[in-house]
Amino acid sequence: AFVRDAEGRVVRGVGSVVDVTAEVESAAALAESEQRFRRIADGMPQIVYVLDGDLRNVDVNRQWHAYTGRDSLADDTPDAVHPDDLPALYAAWDHARAAGDDLVAQFRVRDRAGSWRWFLTRARRIVDDSGTVRWYGTSTDIDEQVRAREALRDADRRKDEFLATLAHELRN
Repeated sequence: AFVRDAEGRVVRGVGSVVDVTAEVESAAALAESEQRFRRIADGMPQIVYVLDGDLRNVDVNRQWHAYTGRDSLADDTPDAVHPDDLPALYAAWDHARAAGDDLVAQFRVRDRAGSWRWFLTRARRIVDDSGTVRWYGTSTDIDEQVRAREALRDADRRKDEFLATLAHELRN
């Protein structure tokens, strides 16, 4: 603040200086940490997501958008997840939240073109020092493995049917 004389000239000033070095360095470290997380999350082939304690979208990496064309994860779940898989997915989330367990679930997700592919999702609940709950998770495309397992089951079923028919014919 400036003190002025009768003619309006500044005759003295009063001020203070506050050292904000720690705050500036802390903000820079936080920004660097966030950039590092973004580079890691976006560099992964899996969908990486963060949800709040109420399972609302906090963050999602670019793979979610690239795969689905959607911007958020939790808010779009009813439209992005196959309707037949929603009850089991919601039950898995309810169990994980109630028990404090990790989430592990398989379900189909609709891609940009409208096709369904199987994903395995895993999420872990983490509570920070302030008590804020976050769920950190990944979803991995397992469609080829699921389809291969289904093909093996189908081949095994056809083999059993063939052997049963062959045994019947041999008895006759």
